[in-house]
Amino acid sequence: MARMRLIRPFDGDEGFTLLEALIALAILSGVIVTALTVMNTHLAASSRLSQRAAAMNVAAAKIEEVRLYGAVPPADDGASGYRVKYTEEKAEADLKKVCVEVGWDINEQVGLCAYVPQKG
Repeated sequence: MARMRLIRPFDGDEGFTLLEALIALAILSGVIVTALTVMNTHLAASSRLSQRAAAMNVAAAKIEEVRLYGAVPPADDGASGYRVKYTEEKAEADLKKVCVEVGWDINEQVGLCAYVPQKG
């Protein structure tokens, strides 16, 4: 004997109500806004860290110039996109402490100090 398959009659009550669709849309909108906010925050932080790393590389290069030539060059006016400021202090016997501050934007700056031998 073959099994009979029961077929439910269509009564028109299937599907989503307007309220259910609106709730789903509100939840989806909240998830999308949260995801976009997180992505925007991440991109801003990534950009800031990238600028900070580039400024640290400029500071390291300026310290190496001082090590190589032995003298502190004049302050950079920002033609390279960064403001560079040098300070130096006398340290022990034949060493001097050289600090380089590299700035960009308005209030952003990094500093790097190193002890270098005094020439001459």
